[in-house]
Amino acid sequence: MPRECKISIRYVPPSQRSPEGYLGATVSYAPVPGEAWSRGSDLAGGPASTETLGRITRDIEAVMAGHRNADDMDKP
Repeated sequence: MPRECKISIRYVPPSQRSPEGYLGATVSYAPVPGEAWSRGSDLAGGPASTETLGRITRDIEAVMAGHRNADDMDKP
């Protein structure tokens, strides 16, 4: 079941150290009853590209449907 979460997207522009830049995302959830910590996980990440953005978008759609990421949507 979907639950409230916070999704953060990080963009690092290309530089000499990282010529392709970086684009990545994470999701974090509020603590469940009885816990005092937040849970979270990494979503897709990689070179700052349209392909990476597409993978992040699919992961966000999966989270909104109650899954951990797009890979989990394909599991039985």
